Amino acid sequence: MPELVIDDRNYRDMIRQQKDAGFHAGYMGRVAPYGEMPHAIPAEEGFTLIPRAEWDDRIKQKDAEKSWLYDLIRDVQPCLFQNGLRYCHAYACASTIMTQRIVQGLPHVPLCPESIGGPITNWMNRGAYIDDDLAQAVKGGCCAMSYQDKLLSTSPRLWKPGWEQDALNHRITEWWDVPSEKAFDYAMSAALLSLPSQIGLNWWAHSVEYSLKARRNGNRYEILFFNSHGESYGDKGYAWLAEGKGTPDSMFVPRQVTPSDL
Repeated sequence: MPELVIDDRNYRDMIRQQKDAGFHAGYMGRVAPYGEMPHAIPAEEGFTLIPRAEWDDRIKQKDAEKSWLYDLIRDVQPCLFQNGLRYCHAYACASTIMTQRIVQGLPHVPLCPESIGGPITNWMNRGAYIDDDLAQAVKGGCCAMSYQDKLLSTSPRLWKPGWEQDALNHRITEWWDVPSEKAFDYAMSAALLSLPSQIGLNWWAHSVEYSLKARRNGNRYEILFFNSHGESYGDKGYAWLAEGKGTPDSMFVPRQVTPSDL
């Protein structure tokens, strides 16, 4: 499948294709200014901003190591498909939690994005801010997908009883709220440090998960992201965002999720 890279030249095509496929706006832009998310750990505490002068060497080092962690995530992480539901924000959050669980050495559990998106939209089919996703992921968590009666269900009365209790097993307990200054630098640093992140992009009205891989492509840098538009998107759900269009308008990086084997 041909590689997909999004940059200043083709981003309008991405917007048009998203609308044509029925993927309406699901990310509403940032509410809280950078650095003001509740209970956030400042990025400078334990999150090393890697200088740009070191990026090329770090990329080469990661490529040479052929990270088993990244390969494991590609092997087991399901390609999420929001299929017109305006919960891209919740799908990105659930995906980020799943990746962080693998980073922490926890068993992979397919998680239900609707258990994040539903409570913050009153189960309506509408967008939200990633601040809302984070607040729900901290307070209520994200239940296993097996609790849903069917995919894309926003009728929790039909779900398997106990989903709210199960969601507490998959909570974000610590995270970094990233400063607005040098947002792409923090995103690159997270990827190079094998830290997943959830980002919001105003130009796209969309939220995605930045994965654990970055690269230099000619004279620019790009970060791999995991979308929620199905396996037909990019390389089985993965594509690249170049600096510029890939610079987050909002972003947080999980530091710890609930250490549950369930």
